[in-house]
Order: sequence, then C-alpha cells, then structure tokens
Amino acid sequence: MRLPMAIGMALALAGCAQPGPEGIIDYVHGDNARSYIVGFQPGSAKLDKESVKVVTDAATDAVKYHAALVVITGHADRVGPKDQNQELSRRRALAVRRLMESEGVNRRIITVKAAGEDDQLVPTDDNVPAPTNRNAEIIIR
Repeated sequence: MRLPMAIGMALALAGCAQPGPEGIIDYVHGDNARSYIVGFQPGSAKLDKESVKVVTDAATDAVKYHAALVVITGHADRVGPKDQNQELSRRRALAVRRLMESEGVNRRIITVKAAGEDDQLVPTDDNVPAPTNRNAEIIIR
C-alpha cells in the first residue's frame, strides 16, 4: 500500500522521511526500503528532465546500497478508458526500468508492475485529471 502524500509529509516533518529533489518525498519504510515517485505528463510515458533526475538518484542508491530488489509500479489517473490507462501505467514502469538499467541496476533484481487506475495516491472519480496519480513508484529494498 502506498502512503498518501499527506502522510509522507507528516513523516517528513516528524523526522522519518527526507524531502528529495524537487520536493519529492523520499521516505524510508520500516524495513529499510526507499521509495521514489516519478511524475509523468498526461497520456505520456516519456520521462522529463525532473523525472530523469529522480530515477537516476534511485538507480544510484540501488547500486550504492547493493539493493536486492527494485519494484517499479506504474500508475495512471482515471482520465480515459481503463484498458488504455492500464497499458499506459505499464509503459511508464518500463520507461523507468530502462533508465535504471542504463544507470547500472541489474535487470534481474527489477520487478515491474502496472497498477493502471488502481491504488491511486489521491482517489478520484472517473475522468478527473490528477497529476499526482500519473506516476511510477520505485521501491528499493
């Protein structure tokens, strides 16, 4: 289950998380996992400059700390058909995986998931644009 941004911010203020680059909350789970949120534009799986920075930071940490597992879960908001959002979330996760591999993360430790419209950071009704739900989450263990 993903922490809503408000909970992440509360953890940050309590000293349990550290604000990452560009205000991304990079919180540490109780099991020493690190989480990164990578944003995307509507209908796109293309990584912009800010997203590339988040992914390369995550890849650096995965290599530096000898991660045993990296889980990348793509997400979509609820604008458009559900099946298209499922595919878009898969393409987002794959885009993140490709960049992490190019930064030295071993493909064998990466698991890719596509959540589509499910498990949203901010629950919304159908056809409501939600930039916070257009993302991929990277969890490094």
